[in-house]
Amino acid sequence: MGKSVVIGQRRRCWKKASSWGQSVIAMRETVVCERDLEVSLMLNRIPGASPARVAEWVSYFGSVTGVFQASVGALRSAGLPDKVIQAIRQPDLAGVEADLRWLEGRDHGVLIHGCEGYPVLLGQIRSAPWVLFYRGQPAVLDYPQLAVIGSRTPS
Repeated sequence: MGKSVVIGQRRRCWKKASSWGQSVIAMRETVVCERDLEVSLMLNRIPGASPARVAEWVSYFGSVTGVFQASVGALRSAGLPDKVIQAIRQPDLAGVEADLRWLEGRDHGVLIHGCEGYPVLLGQIRSAPWVLFYRGQPAVLDYPQLAVIGSRTPS
């Protein structure tokens, strides 16, 4: 059995075992194709799409796939600017391929906002990233942590 990558959409989450070209092992008895991860990565690569806006679009259109299936008129009705609509219509597929290649690395993975495994406290903030890439053990993201924030050029 190969490495596992946590993927998912909204409250349903899936694990994919082995290489990207093989079958998906579904959790919670839901069969899902690999496209769900790719669509989340496409959404993550839309220029200027803040995490809060991405969450609003997914809520408005019902799913990450729904954002990309919406008509131009529906996207405009949702208040999306033309630049974002163009990015949805012509997604950064080369960037998605690069993301998928990175995920093939040892201990590399991704967590989708709202899915099992996504850090609970991080998921509660408005600017939480829709897609969270990690290297190592994602379970440590729920441990107490300390952040040191400062200027790179202190005065």
